[in-house]
Parts: sequence; structure tokens; C-alpha cells
Amino acid sequence: MNVEIDQCVKEVDTILSKKGLKIEDLHKELINSAKRIAISTIGKRINDSCDTEYDPEQCPEIVLWALGLVCEIWTLEILRQKTQEGHCYTHKKKTGEPCPIGSRFHENLFNEAKKSFQDVLIREDLLRKA
Repeated sequence: MNVEIDQCVKEVDTILSKKGLKIEDLHKELINSAKRIAISTIGKRINDSCDTEYDPEQCPEIVLWALGLVCEIWTLEILRQKTQEGHCYTHKKKTGEPCPIGSRFHENLFNEAKKSFQDVLIREDLLRKA
């Protein structure tokens, strides 16, 4: 399985750029995006011997797996960009340069987000070994 990082970022950016989109409706758009990603990257999973089928458009395990990937990828990519850019409108307007304070702020957010994702995987590994 190969998840296209650019595709995930583009999907979420397209959703977030929709005029009038309320945060309360964001989940619906993200689920539709996750289904598209699931179809193209995870695909249908079939276990003939157990008569089990996981459809990437209907199976909660597959759709939520893809949703997790989409959200994780977008979050890390956007925070990485904001770390590089400084993402501080006040400083940039005055100097035209990236803001070192804004860069550190977003770097801290990036590191916290990354660690939280890693912690989930570490916890899962520990549970499997127990």
C-alpha cells in the first residue's frame, strides 16, 4: 500500500477551501475523502476461506483507517509548512521574512502531533506483545 501524501493534502485543502463549510460538516467531507483514498490505496480486502469481505466504501475499519491517514498526513504536512514559513502574519507583513517565533510555535505543534501519532503505534505494539 502506498499512500500519496500530496493527494491527501490536496483532498483536505480542497475541502477546507469550500465557501460556507461549517466545522460541524467537516466530518462528512472528510469521510468522503477517506473513501476515495481507501479505494485508491487500501482497496477491497477479501478472505475467501472465512467468507469475509472489507469494502473500502462501506467497511468502518477501512474507511476509518483511511480517514486516520488523511488527517494525520494533512496535519503533519501543514504544520511542517508552517514551521518553515513561520506562519505569522504580523511579522511577515512588517519584515517580509518568516517569523522565527511563529516557526518555533508551529515546530512545537508539529512535534506534539507527531509524538501523539507515534504514541498510538507504540501503545499498539505494547498491547500486541502483552
